[in-house]
Amino acid sequence: MAMLKDDYADKLGSYLSSLPDGMRLLGDFGKGLSAERQGNYQNAAQYFLTLGVDLFHRGDNIDLTAAERFIRMSAELAKRWDSKVPIYLYPMLEGNNALLGDANGWLGHAVVRRGRLDEAEQCFKLAIKAVQELDVREVGEKMLCAAHLHRTHTRIPQKHKAIIRKWEAMLEERRHTESELSLLHSRAQMLQERQALYMVRNKLKKAYDLGAGPLLAAFEKMETFPLRRRSGMASFSVHDNLAKLSIQQSEPTQGEKHIRAALRRRLELCGLLNSIEDEASASDFISSSLTKLGLSGSE
Repeated sequence: MAMLKDDYADKLGSYLSSLPDGMRLLGDFGKGLSAERQGNYQNAAQYFLTLGVDLFHRGDNIDLTAAERFIRMSAELAKRWDSKVPIYLYPMLEGNNALLGDANGWLGHAVVRRGRLDEAEQCFKLAIKAVQELDVREVGEKMLCAAHLHRTHTRIPQKHKAIIRKWEAMLEERRHTESELSLLHSRAQMLQERQALYMVRNKLKKAYDLGAGPLLAAFEKMETFPLRRRSGMASFSVHDNLAKLSIQQSEPTQGEKHIRAALRRRLELCGLLNSIEDEASASDFISSSLTKLGLSGSE
């Protein structure tokens, strides 16, 4: 049975055609409808999710009802396996459905934007459930969405802390069954989220101690893996935040230490320190760079 009645599909199609890149969007919409009617539910769910997320990212200039509708269709279809998958395999696939996890996660973001926070909480719970048997990174990313909801929107610290405790328990439970890099990546995200709550609640000393201790250690350990994901997960970002926290606590010397460490790491990643043989010359180069940026270069 089709998810959309023909008249509603026509309305969505008309809306898509009114957008500047409507022909491209209509093409994906048509592929999604065709896949659904052929029983290729996972492919259909992917097409609808792509459409919904595309519209969601366009912000206030878009009909949020349409964005939510596409994502919701994706979440419904992602529960259904293609007709070629035997029914007896369905229970084995529960908790192992990345597409369903993504669809429910994006649905949570969509309803947050429309102010329905209780529904968003349920969406994120369903997202976590859908991926609970997958890689620790996948589960952690969904837990991050749930934690962010309670830190930024509901502002209920008890619920935020409960999610962080579950996250920690999962990391401990999987420490002998998952790769070290995956565990480090997820642990770093969890620690960043905990630090963010400290900062929101103005617990700056706790935020600093967490950042300068286990969080920085996790990032530096990740940097020893040459093939790790670098996007947003470099230690200089930790030092940047520690410098900010130091200044907020009236610790300028400590702040400068972190500014220097952040700049050093950036220069290392760019290869600009590779030709400098001794530590004294490297330190002079960093001090010179800080001076050019308008910052003190003194120790």
